[in-house]
Amino acid sequence: MSAWITVSVLPAFERDFGVAAPSAELTLTLFLGLAGALIAPSGILADKYGRVRLFTYGTIGMIVGNLMSALAPNFGVLLVSRIIEAVSFPAMGAASLALVAKAFTDPKPRSRAFGLYGATYGAALALASAVGGFFAADLSWRWSFAMMIPVLLIALFGVRWTLRGSDDPHPTRRFDWFGTTLLALFVLTLFIGMEQVPVLGFEGWPAGLVLLSGVSLLLLIGWEYYLSRNDKQPIFDRLLLASPGFLVACIVSFLMMFGAFATFTVLPVYWSLVGQGSVVVVGVALVPMGVGWMIGSPLAVPVGARIGARRTVVLGLIIGAIGMAGLGVVVSQSGSAIPTIGPLALLGFGIGLAYTRVNEAGLREVADRFTGLGSGMLIGFRLFAAGLGGLLLAQALTLVATHDAEDKLTQDQTLSAAERTHVEHAIEAAGRGRYTLLLDVEDAPALRSAALEVTDSYTTSVRFTMAAGCIILLAGAFVATRLPRSGGRRHRETS
Repeated sequence: MSAWITVSVLPAFERDFGVAAPSAELTLTLFLGLAGALIAPSGILADKYGRVRLFTYGTIGMIVGNLMSALAPNFGVLLVSRIIEAVSFPAMGAASLALVAKAFTDPKPRSRAFGLYGATYGAALALASAVGGFFAADLSWRWSFAMMIPVLLIALFGVRWTLRGSDDPHPTRRFDWFGTTLLALFVLTLFIGMEQVPVLGFEGWPAGLVLLSGVSLLLLIGWEYYLSRNDKQPIFDRLLLASPGFLVACIVSFLMMFGAFATFTVLPVYWSLVGQGSVVVVGVALVPMGVGWMIGSPLAVPVGARIGARRTVVLGLIIGAIGMAGLGVVVSQSGSAIPTIGPLALLGFGIGLAYTRVNEAGLREVADRFTGLGSGMLIGFRLFAAGLGGLLLAQALTLVATHDAEDKLTQDQTLSAAERTHVEHAIEAAGRGRYTLLLDVEDAPALRSAALEVTDSYTTSVRFTMAAGCIILLAGAFVATRLPRSGGRRHRETS
């Protein structure tokens, strides 16, 4: 819920703290990037010290982080609180999936458990989107973080009460501190650098951060290779990667979230800028995707039992791609959220269908001592893909829309010199993530024709990014055909 809530309240951060959209989006991309980098190492800690113990520490950290977010007096404190949450969440995420994987060993209960686990993501998306938007509009965005505290307390005491005797630590497991530092440095410098390019351009320090991320990645690859050759337990252990279907499941997870997360960064801009929707509208408009996800995840259990896990993942990603393509078709200059309800629900349904079975397929043959690391890597690939996909596709939206709007403006002969300058400044500001001037242009009757040209540019760009997301999901479906065969009535009958 922590990531979904942030999507709904980003405009409130811009308004209350006076920061540009790319700076406000750091609260989301920092969380996704740092959590994605740390969740695989957290899985190692879960295997080493026990999954219940690590879940407990992570939950306590999340409580502290959300409390700081709710009380943050300035944007700097808010960023620090989000970093605390990003460091704490991996402990929860890796440990929770590992607990589900090891608590259920029989195939049927295990499948149902994965289905319910996936459904909680859809429920979190639906609830966080609606409630986050409501709080930001009618009360304060601070309540969006405060409401997380009782939920986290319930999770903390529930796990401690029901699973306290189920820990199976492997104290000989080695933790790679240097590799973890390089991994975190790579992701953070890449995300922060790319996030600030629209504001400062490639000529300033963002270019240096992107370069540093490349150097960190090369050092990480070299370090992991050294550890692997000397049998010193690297983060990305080759024995885990050799587990049947695991590496394919990680790649599918990456492509699935890289494509799907375009909706969380591109559509809110479309609804607020083109449709001039309020924070509540933007939040509620994302609910159909959460509902579809919540339905698709448990339904993956009977579907998978009939056609097998691999076909279920492929089917889910194809359905998601159809939903993404539908979004590209229904967006219009009106900016209305109503036509997007069906495609968003279809996209969420397909992702939910695939999400459940790709977890099961990826962890089925993983050894017990690697369950925490395997769970962390699966979730880590998704978080990294979500942050990177949302970042790159949002940048593509802004760049394409800005250039297209500037080209149309040069051909508009109806504007005076002063009006043309005003619109040019608004478009330039929007290219750097500040949309207030562009909204003012839309409200000015004398600039109505220019505003229509600009909103048409953004609508076209949304169609472009939805098409890109559709292609990425189809690529994920193709890769999923390499998952190992498993289950399914038809497969059992022919084997």
